[in-house]
Amino acid sequence: MSPYLQLKDTVLNFIRSHPLMDDAVQHEQGDPIFVKRDVIFTHIVTDPVHSSGKRRGNNAIFTATNDGRLLKIAQWFDITGRSHSEIVDVVQVTNYEPIRAMVISRKLHSLYIASDSAVHQVDYKSCSSRHNSCFKCVRDPHCGWNAEVEPRGGCRNFGPNTNLLQDISGSIPSICDESIPKQRIQAHWGQTLYLECPVVGHLREKVSWSHVTSTGRNLLPQKSRKHLLTSENGLVIASLTRREAGRYDCSVGNVLLRSFNVTMDDKTCATPTKPMEFQQAYADWCREFERYKYAMKNWQKKQLECDAVSRKVEMPPQIPIQ
Repeated sequence: MSPYLQLKDTVLNFIRSHPLMDDAVQHEQGDPIFVKRDVIFTHIVTDPVHSSGKRRGNNAIFTATNDGRLLKIAQWFDITGRSHSEIVDVVQVTNYEPIRAMVISRKLHSLYIASDSAVHQVDYKSCSSRHNSCFKCVRDPHCGWNAEVEPRGGCRNFGPNTNLLQDISGSIPSICDESIPKQRIQAHWGQTLYLECPVVGHLREKVSWSHVTSTGRNLLPQKSRKHLLTSENGLVIASLTRREAGRYDCSVGNVLLRSFNVTMDDKTCATPTKPMEFQQAYADWCREFERYKYAMKNWQKKQLECDAVSRKVEMPPQIPIQ
């Protein structure tokens, strides 16, 4: 008699409804496609994006989270066939409500996302509204950068017959060189400059600033007496002198994002000629005056403390002369 016939019906029903695997199902290449800490994924959908001339196409992976976010992940394969991935966009779909359901309509280029209170439609090919820089645009599997649009190009939906720039793997550092904003700044001695480098989205590497002169390229520290990196990836240069002149490059890894060429007007000793220059000179004077007032008040406070201490010191008793 078969041993299975000796089992009770309740046991057989439990076995039927709770199948077990002999071995765990491994990832395709041994490692997970994407890893992110401190987040719970609730749903996942994939949109294959085929590229001409490649054995394996790229994938756009959409993952929903328990705090209402939609993560767009680009997956690509190198020449050895190994998988790589990176976050290219994040959308806060709900008001921090968990995403309960998500389906994709490739015909309408949309994701339909449901939470406890609403259903949302998200266009996952809205390249022109999601990416305003070449650096982020070329990494999105659905997007490409049109370098012919003035003044510095624009992000468009990528297609097989479009003459757009795309580099999902980030293997062409110079792909956006022609679209990099380059600005010339004529500064005055003692002026304080703020250089912007806005980067929206998640980056694998930190934003760095370097100072390029005739003697070479110097990577600027996070914080020094002359330079300060802001939380928005900007750079503050305090009290300019001739030594601070030169080119300042904002980069992510080996990819250049913005470039500023700073020249010093030290011959005229910062004589303002335009309304904006007068405003800058006045602002610098106000800041210097505020520092002077603060130092003066601090000195007066310490002077009062010293006087109070000296008054508390008892004079020695006088000895009468016989």
